[in-house]
Amino acid sequence: LISRQIDDLVMLFGFVSPFRVHVASTKNENQSSPVDKADNLSKRFQFKEALDVLQDLDESDSEVLWRLAKCYCDLASVEEAASQKRDYISKAVKFAEQSLIDNDDCINCHKYFAKSIGEEARYHRNALDSSVKIQSHLSKCLELGSRDPEVYYLYGSWAFVMSIVPGWIKSFASIFTKVPSTSFEEARENFEKAESLSPNFMCRNQLALGKTLVRLKRNDDAKYWLEKACNFQCHPDDFKCHNDVLDAKRFCKKS
Repeated sequence: LISRQIDDLVMLFGFVSPFRVHVASTKNENQSSPVDKADNLSKRFQFKEALDVLQDLDESDSEVLWRLAKCYCDLASVEEAASQKRDYISKAVKFAEQSLIDNDDCINCHKYFAKSIGEEARYHRNALDSSVKIQSHLSKCLELGSRDPEVYYLYGSWAFVMSIVPGWIKSFASIFTKVPSTSFEEARENFEKAESLSPNFMCRNQLALGKTLVRLKRNDDAKYWLEKACNFQCHPDDFKCHNDVLDAKRFCKKS
């Protein structure tokens, strides 16, 4: 059972397809700063090239550090070899943690620390302990005024996973750590908030919203979002998005 809950955490929270808004750049890339160049490469799914640019920059700068964490998360999301994937995640955690030491008031520093430890939870047994940290850092993002739809998606995923953890596991875990309370309703609110901030921004958000509405027995609403996920138009190079569409179709066949 505990193993299944960790798998659910990975499925919903970990390895999120990198959030992209494909907008034509208004800058000549040759005149861009190195950080802008790395961001543009990342938007084109050229993660290793983005990493090469970032590794030449000042690693004491929180703006560089969280981007390094993001880049390693992106690389993990498309890596198939388990050992390499785990190495990328470990590096993401390290750089995200360092970014917070430098700048505790940075939304993206908290976001990518939460995201990277969520992905790391796959590889250890204390997933509930990680969940407490995830919730804390995502809450900090919202306190700092984040309008990033992916933050709301991640918070909704956290709420969903915590809601399906059996009560006896939470009771046992509460002996050793504080277990925050949440609900499928809170998950729904966050997924819907993400969609309202940026409609159709990510297939996985629509899939997660549909699954949450199934749990809430709102089947007509669930059908609407699941159909949208099944018909989501992915960028040709977005490997994870294509997998999410397939997951949506498989889920609909089972339902």
